[in-house]
Amino acid sequence: MVVATRYYDEELLARLRMLDDIRRLFVWAGMGHFMEIKEHTYRDLTLEFLSILHVEVTRGPQCQAGYISFFLQGQLYKLN
Repeated sequence: MVVATRYYDEELLARLRMLDDIRRLFVWAGMGHFMEIKEHTYRDLTLEFLSILHVEVTRGPQCQAGYISFFLQGQLYKLN
């Protein structure tokens, strides 16, 4: 298990009076739940994801479209 150390510093953001703004920004972006996640990451899953990640660009130099695919624990995922 790898202990992730990149969490936002809630105390610092509160002292800077930015905490509410940052929370609103994350909620507005549809990522409000990420503000509450402070869990360990798992080395084997991370290595599996990175070693099997496939990026497919389907259009020219400006790359307007494409997808990524990867397996995690035997399950295929494909995101575009």
